[in-house]
Amino acid sequence: MDIAAFLQEICAMPGHSGMESAVACRVAEEFSKYSGDVCIDKLGNVRAVVWGVEHCMCCEVFVQVHVGPGQSQEWTRTWTFEN
Repeated sequence: MDIAAFLQEICAMPGHSGMESAVACRVAEEFSKYSGDVCIDKLGNVRAVVWGVEHCMCCEVFVQVHVGPGQSQEWTRTWTFEN
């Protein structure tokens, strides 16, 4: 997957707060190429379960964001991986 192209595609899609279903469907469609367990919940969150054998990373991040046109919001998330 070309991640940059995919992000450009979904960022260009209409998806104002409360009307993100087309974007969620597109994300779910792409994730279904890599997972047999993809769903969209009643709030419109896309969930994909991916398992690894030798290495497993489970980053369950949920940030509920509703930003109106012309508004902005910022946050950061940091992971530290150790052997």
